[in-house]
Amino acid sequence: MLFKRKNEPTFIEKTKNFIYPKKGFIRAYKYLFKRITRIPDKTHSIAIGVACGIGISMTPFVGLQILLTTLFCFILRGNILAGIIATAIGNPITFPFIWIGSYKLGAYIMNYPPLVSGMQIPFIEIFKDMKEALLTMNFNIMTEKVLPIFNPMIIGGSILGIIFGILTYFLIIGIIDEYKRNHQLRIEEASKKLQETK
Repeated sequence: MLFKRKNEPTFIEKTKNFIYPKKGFIRAYKYLFKRITRIPDKTHSIAIGVACGIGISMTPFVGLQILLTTLFCFILRGNILAGIIATAIGNPITFPFIWIGSYKLGAYIMNYPPLVSGMQIPFIEIFKDMKEALLTMNFNIMTEKVLPIFNPMIIGGSILGIIFGILTYFLIIGIIDEYKRNHQLRIEEASKKLQETK
């Protein structure tokens, strides 16, 4: 291929770039936003897709977020590509903050005693215990170690997902409309200049 890279990145390099992009998260998010604004679809559909992607990213269902986003986009008639791109808001840097917020909110709503506090939530251990419980069919591990923390995370994450999803929809629909108007104006101005030079 004409524009194929000479040296393909290794798996380790790809993993490092996923955890922390070489050019920084701000530039990465700007690139993703441009990808979203250039999707050839109605603004409403794109905004719903982005809202679904960000909303699902607030939940603790790691590994299922793309599948769930696709499902919700299909149900709500949102743009699936926009939704999948938007799930990038959930990444190894943001997940701890999202999970802490979802746990705290869920525990408050469910009137759970504060089992853990601050940054002391053992997320890695929770997911390891969940994996062990599913593989060994030992549901005592699930009920004793996983669910007391995972249940509040589901409740809190779902509420945060709805809130951030709605806010995102109204925010993104305005931004995309403005972007498309400015883009159309730039095209018209370039066309006028081209005609004037002829």
